[in-house]
Amino acid sequence: MAKKYARRTWAEHFLYMVAVSEARGGADSLVLDNIVHHASPELVNVMRFKYEPTRLDYLRHAEELAHFAQSIEHGSSVVGREVVAAHVEGKPKGSITCYRCGRPGHIADDCRA
Repeated sequence: MAKKYARRTWAEHFLYMVAVSEARGGADSLVLDNIVHHASPELVNVMRFKYEPTRLDYLRHAEELAHFAQSIEHGSSVVGREVVAAHVEGKPKGSITCYRCGRPGHIADDCRA
């Protein structure tokens, strides 16, 4: 099977692969393999990480990976902002206290005293 056509969305690619598989009498696992192993070079490693080889619901898993890839391709800036926002929110500056000077807001490694 071939790589994803650049103008086709991941949802369209998934539906195309299912149609090709049904027309040829192929196994559902081939659709999943195509989604995972024939993604763009930027997505291959991420897709292989999300791939669960023990799952037996191949088409459902392929659909989930296609939706995940679509969200990465079209919303990477949004996802990036969400990750940064979560990271910034996760570090409360006022609750830490320096062991060197005793003032709140920084740690001993960053202390200027």
